[in-house]
Amino acid sequence: MALSYRSPSSYKEGEMIKTLKLTKFRQHVDRQFDFTDGLQLLKAPNEGGKSTTIESILFALYGSRTLRDSLAQCVTWGHKENELKVELVIEIDGTEYLIRRSKSGAEVIKDGNVFVTGQAEVTAFSATLLGADAKTAGSLMLADQSGLRGALDEGPTAVSGLMSKLADFDTIDRIILAMQETLLLGADGPIREKLKAAEAERDEAFAAMPAPSALADAELSVSKSETKANALRKQRDENEAPAYNLAIEKMRDAEAAQEKYEAAVLSSDKAKAKMSQAERDLSDAKSRVIVIDHDRIATLRKDVFDIAEAMKRASAWEAFKKLPSLPDVHWEGDSDSFHTHLQNSRALLDTANAKVSHLNSQINAARSRKIEGGLCKVCGTDVSKRPDIIETNAAVDREVAALNEQLNEWKPKAAELTNEIQQLDAISRVARNNGVPTSVKHYVTEENLTVPTRYLWIGGDGYVNPDFNKLKDELASLERAAEASNRAEGEVKALERALAQARLDHAAAEARLQTTPAIDLTPYNAAHRAAADALDLIDNKVYDADKAVTQARADHEALLAQQQSCLARLNLAKLRIDEYTKDIEAVGFNNALLKKMRSIKPAVTDHLWNSVLAAVSQFFTQLRGEASVVTKDSDGFKVNGASVKSLSGSTLDVLALAVRVALTKTFIPNSSMLILDESTASCDEVRTAAMLGFLSTVGFRQVILASHDEISESVADAVIQVGAS
Repeated sequence: MALSYRSPSSYKEGEMIKTLKLTKFRQHVDRQFDFTDGLQLLKAPNEGGKSTTIESILFALYGSRTLRDSLAQCVTWGHKENELKVELVIEIDGTEYLIRRSKSGAEVIKDGNVFVTGQAEVTAFSATLLGADAKTAGSLMLADQSGLRGALDEGPTAVSGLMSKLADFDTIDRIILAMQETLLLGADGPIREKLKAAEAERDEAFAAMPAPSALADAELSVSKSETKANALRKQRDENEAPAYNLAIEKMRDAEAAQEKYEAAVLSSDKAKAKMSQAERDLSDAKSRVIVIDHDRIATLRKDVFDIAEAMKRASAWEAFKKLPSLPDVHWEGDSDSFHTHLQNSRALLDTANAKVSHLNSQINAARSRKIEGGLCKVCGTDVSKRPDIIETNAAVDREVAALNEQLNEWKPKAAELTNEIQQLDAISRVARNNGVPTSVKHYVTEENLTVPTRYLWIGGDGYVNPDFNKLKDELASLERAAEASNRAEGEVKALERALAQARLDHAAAEARLQTTPAIDLTPYNAAHRAAADALDLIDNKVYDADKAVTQARADHEALLAQQQSCLARLNLAKLRIDEYTKDIEAVGFNNALLKKMRSIKPAVTDHLWNSVLAAVSQFFTQLRGEASVVTKDSDGFKVNGASVKSLSGSTLDVLALAVRVALTKTFIPNSSMLILDESTASCDEVRTAAMLGFLSTVGFRQVILASHDEISESVADAVIQVGAS
């Protein structure tokens, strides 16, 4: 019979895969799949890439740990690992997300913006987005059907293992283990022994506490010693200390008066010595003042200058005479015209040489065209005697002659230019070396109309006075004497002023000395010693009283420290008593809690089994079209009391699908997407239609069915040929 079923595509909420693009992923070199709502058929023969397509969806969502092989083994043959890439567009409640994943990284794009990056981050985002981690999704939403059917064949132990894995019952076991490792459990006897020891410590600390009367006596002793020390200190401050300070003041006044007298004596002595020294310095300075002949100095300065200038000119003239004269071969003109002519001549020489070279090439080419003697291969006659050959050779000779005439014109030009440039280069070398010493430059003028430059002497004749050195020595001697006499005159004036001031200072010092009396310090020193002895005596009494205060305070603080120590012991003992009391209570509570936790797992397991088996019975009844109650016991799964081992292969596939949907609805209640791989392999058309009709009624927005069977394409909302290029 022909199938006519088509699943509805009216769901607007939940998840739905829209596009899957694979690059260098196993047999898919560059392939894109487009999906819609409803039932999607992935059709291909065996090994055609259906399972690979489902595997790539898991990889995009959860990464490489979902692959059957390593990532390197998933790369298309002949390509590099970094070329592999999967791009998945999935819609969740009307919002589209683009998930890209490759070896180098992963990212999620929403509304054109990247808002999640990183392999682990994208995997975590996918788990949140779908409400299922990789393990759960791989077992239910995106797994092949063979796993569930195989579990049914193996019995309740296998399905229980799957249930335990999905429910993550291991978490309960981990909690129990953590409780055993971290909580106080078992007997409380050791804790009670610690409590007894803490109570004994509390009693001992209380017994060691100092009596209040001892603290009061110690505090009174401190007060009495402080009163005595304060009285002695008051006596010192009001009597002995003022007397001592007065004696000190009087002694210091006397010492200051004596120091003033001694300073007056010293000042008088210094003023007298300074005055005597000023008189001696003035006499010495006057002796060094002499009469200077300034006219003779002026005459000598002029004569020496004139002779020095004459000597410079004479030296420059001798250097000028040694300069090379203008060579016979030189350029009549300035430097600019010289270099312009040299540049033009070199350009003309290049042209002439190029013309000679070109004419030689033309002559050689023409001569190569001339036909020399030889015998004809046909008639054996000399070919040079043929009229056409004679005419050709004559034309060549005429061409060579004409070219030689031109060559004979250009060769002399080239030779002439070469000789000219050699002369110009020689002139240029001479010009570069044609300079004058610095000492000569002031006495010559340059003519810039030749190359090299011509120099003319304009310094006149030089003359050297034979008495030049004698005159110069006389001038130096007179100038030194004049300078020394001038310095002496300045010193005389300054010393006269200094002497006058020294005499005034000496008179003032003598006057101060006469009005400053000498002082006897003996009685002042005796009064100071008596006052100091009295102050030392009272200071010793104050010191002894302060020591008594310190000792009294130390005794009082020792009692306070003992009191604080006992209080600390009491508080610590109390804390330990409270702690051990709470620990005893905690042991009882934790023991009860652990017992309760150990009872949770079987209870939760029974509840889940009841819920799942009720859903399986409902779905299996709907799929078979007859009332079917699915139960389990120690012997295995039963349908209406009979073992599932009696069911046909297609019926077992239907039961596996019911279990699959029930587990998905239990553990991923919000899922609206289901992918099935070869779930109808053993079903006929009628049962296949029933299975597809069932899937349309259990709330999935999108069902992707991978199969190589010839399921009628009319039942699907979309048909995707996986193997098509």
